Amino acid sequence: MDKNKLSKIILGLGNPGNDYVNTRHNIGFYYIDYLSRILKIKTSIKDNNVVYGEGLFNKNKVILAKPKTFVNNSGNAVKFLLNKYNLELENIIVIYDDMSLELGKIRIRPQGSSGGHNGIKSIINTVGSQNFSRIRVGIGAPVSNKGNIEYVLGKFPLKDKEILKEKSNVILNIITELIINDIESAMNKFN
Repeated sequence: MDKNKLSKIILGLGNPGNDYVNTRHNIGFYYIDYLSRILKIKTSIKDNNVVYGEGLFNKNKVILAKPKTFVNNSGNAVKFLLNKYNLELENIIVIYDDMSLELGKIRIRPQGSSGGHNGIKSIINTVGSQNFSRIRVGIGAPVSNKGNIEYVLGKFPLKDKEILKEKSNVILNIITELIINDIESAMNKFN
């Protein structure tokens, strides 16, 4: 693929392995898998602890990616992909879980701090900048005595999974807006 025409790398945060499937921390992987099916972009290339795929979407070249480094080391995957495709950080869109948002709430940000999310912190520390787009997906906060780590690594109850499944088309519409137009347009329509 001509790397000069590549428009976006869409990276979902999550942890590798069957133990983490359907956990709150893997919401980024969930939506990358959804986008992969809908956009018909297979994430089958394995290189440098990243699984990714290349394809066209609305005549724009797109990479869908899932780091295999665990959430807390996601910055390594971002750095690898930026170098591989000779892209600027502004070409990355990161999808990840956010405990500060109620379940199913989606917020788009053009940049900013990690907000306490270790995966975002890893990206910022590794690439040395906060200037990349994010799609924050609310997973809610723990309502029991569970700690934050136990909560984000916990599996979604069925009713929560249904709520997040219903948001899949919203994620697709946001990605479409980000690719065809820009972050400002996406924030105006979906925030």
